[in-house]
Amino acid sequence: MQAVGADKESIPQRTTAKVTLLANDATASSATEAEDAVELKRRIHQLEQEISSLKFDQHEAQQLALAESNAEMIQLRKTIQALRDEMDAVHFDKQQAVQAAVAAAHAEIHQLQETVHQLRVVLDDAQHEKQQAVQQALASSRAETEQLKMTVQALRDQLDQAAKQHH
Repeated sequence: MQAVGADKESIPQRTTAKVTLLANDATASSATEAEDAVELKRRIHQLEQEISSLKFDQHEAQQLALAESNAEMIQLRKTIQALRDEMDAVHFDKQQAVQAAVAAAHAEIHQLQETVHQLRVVLDDAQHEKQQAVQQALASSRAETEQLKMTVQALRDQLDQAAKQHH
């Protein structure tokens, strides 16, 4: 029974030893936990600073990208406006050229019509003069023919008289 009693005494001793070991471990563990807690807090603070820095960098990058995007949009708007202005100028120049060409064509048409009219007048005058010349030539020819007929008749009459006198 002593063995059982010795076991009984050793159980509390062992339990005490275990408790002491656990207490020492707990103390060591508490010290280690305290160090770990400090390390964790330091690491948390470091990570928070990194997150804050990353957020700041991200915000700065977003602002820079936004500024670049806005600058690009402004430049594109200016380019669009310049192209519109150039297109309007080209359209205006084209319209001016078309109007000038139409005006020149109308002026040429008017000039040609005037030339045609003048040529018709000249042609009509020439035809009228020709007709007058023909009429004058015909009248002159008729008059000459009549004169010749009268001369022929007079000569016949003379011949007849001369023949009557010779007979």
